[in-house]
Amino acid sequence: MSERPVVFMFSGQGSQYVGMGRELYDYEANFRKWMDRLDQTFRELTGHSVVERLYPYRESGRKPFEELLFTHAAIFMVEYSLAQTLAERGMIPDYVLGYSMGEFAAGAVAGVMTADDGIRCLVKQAELLQERCVPGGMIAVVGDPGIFESSPPLRQHAELAAVNFRSHFVLSARRESLPVLEQHLLDKGAAFQRLPIPFAFHSSWIDPAAEAFRDFMSTIRVEQPRIPYLSSRRSPRAGMRGAADYWDAVREAVDFPEGLARLEEGRHYTYIDLGPSGTLANFVKYNVSSHRQGDIVAIMTPFGNEMDRIDALCDRIS
Repeated sequence: MSERPVVFMFSGQGSQYVGMGRELYDYEANFRKWMDRLDQTFRELTGHSVVERLYPYRESGRKPFEELLFTHAAIFMVEYSLAQTLAERGMIPDYVLGYSMGEFAAGAVAGVMTADDGIRCLVKQAELLQERCVPGGMIAVVGDPGIFESSPPLRQHAELAAVNFRSHFVLSARRESLPVLEQHLLDKGAAFQRLPIPFAFHSSWIDPAAEAFRDFMSTIRVEQPRIPYLSSRRSPRAGMRGAADYWDAVREAVDFPEGLARLEEGRHYTYIDLGPSGTLANFVKYNVSSHRQGDIVAIMTPFGNEMDRIDALCDRIS
């Protein structure tokens, strides 16, 4: 497996949950060091702690984890900290791939921006969305994305936010439209899930925050990536065009199969999902041939055992 180029993948909103990365935080010193360092940056900006929200001393069941200010930063923090943990063990990716706001973690790992600036960007983005955009949400649908084009009720109330594989897509809509969409999908017999996301990412409903966020991004120093940078929304070999490109990361629609197909032209890769839920690993599995499943690895899941997965991965890559 080590002969194939390694792609680190970073997922975005919807993959988060309370306690993600807890085993790593408790037992992996480098992961904990980076989490605490980035949490200090978050504290300085907001007066709050992500770590305290993410790893409460007393947990009562599966608490919802949806408040954007915290989830935005938390996803970035666990993904970046895991990347640094792997780097300490000598595992450096040949490529990084970002999906939606996961592009911030991908960019920081690639050296496009500092990790502290990544936190600053995501805090500002969350604040602007909360101040300027109507509440919304996203619904993942199991089915042919063509359902959207052929369904006037879906087109009337939603926008197509993402296509993840040939039988899975995501809709974005205003909050009040979500029950309408869900009822229509029920009537059609489609399987779906409302994602724990309070805004309609990858849709025109977040446009009111665009100008202010681009203005803020112009204050962030953006470098050329030291590691080739791939995106789930453009030709996968296209690098960042500049600071303003990071608004497009959460605004442009995602076409995961198209990006992956272009990347895979003429060569195969090893895909390592650094997101909290293994979401992108699942997407890749549905987009490549079945004999490639051993080349797709997820480290964090809601079921733990991250330390064992890291050890096994390092043995295979070394």
